[in-house]
Amino acid sequence: MQNSPSILKSNQKFSISITKNKDLLHQFYSLRNCCYKNEKNWSSFNGDENHYDQAGHIIIAKSKEDSTVIGGARIMFENKEINFSNETPNSRYLYRRYLEEYKNETVPKNSIVEISSMVILREYRNGTTFKNMVNYSLDFITKNNKAHYVVCIAPLASCRLYKIIAKNFGYKAYIDMENQWVNENHSYPIESYLIYMKLRN
Repeated sequence: MQNSPSILKSNQKFSISITKNKDLLHQFYSLRNCCYKNEKNWSSFNGDENHYDQAGHIIIAKSKEDSTVIGGARIMFENKEINFSNETPNSRYLYRRYLEEYKNETVPKNSIVEISSMVILREYRNGTTFKNMVNYSLDFITKNNKAHYVVCIAPLASCRLYKIIAKNFGYKAYIDMENQWVNENHSYPIESYLIYMKLRN
């Protein structure tokens, strides 16, 4: 494991944690629904809890003033019982297939982790919140000795931020800018690309 950057500075107005608290989860799902459906005009999106949420870990950023959820994301570890949320079964849009067939990576069993559903309340979108949420996520993920690859599907600007943060951890990160990622179960409202971070050589 590489040395982890400081997760949160003492002067931050929010805290970040993994949660199973029903009220906090409800706030996160409501925020996710608002961000994707209203701001990104993704009319078919449903931000309510789904089976991917139940199979993963939900991290939330919470205001220290009033415990309002101001951001959140989902972390999913590879599980043979369920695909990742941004994969399309029986297609080229599978993380393991992409890494092994297109990037010639040797991918151990259960070594892929997905960060997805990253949302932040508009007032907190200053870069700091995103950075600290990704820092927290990577710190949490690297505590699992099986984790070798972290994969995200995101707009290009977000992919570049992920890459900068991964570099701060000492990890290599690769963005596939030649091919848009496709999920045949739904259409992304914004052009989205794959970035993967390699945690171990």
